[in-house]
Amino acid sequence: MQVELAGRERRILSLARTRIVWFGHEREIDVLIARTEQPRATLADEPVALLGTALLSPHKLTVDFATRRVVIAESDE
Repeated sequence: MQVELAGRERRILSLARTRIVWFGHEREIDVLIARTEQPRATLADEPVALLGTALLSPHKLTVDFATRRVVIAESDE
C-alpha cells in the first residue's frame, strides 16, 4: 500500500491484520509495516510503533515532553 508519511515522503508499506487487547477488549486492527535499516528506538530493546488516531478515539492522550511520558487513558466524558 502506498502512503504519505508525516515528512511528505511516499513509501510502499505492507499491510497486515492482527488482534490486540486494547483497554481490556480484544480488537482486530490493520497494521502498516515499514521496514527500516536503522532502529528508531532510543534503547535497543525498546518497542517502536505508530498508533493511528482511529484507535485513540475516544480516549485521552497526554504527551508530557518534560518527563518524556505518553499516557493513553479512558476519557472522563
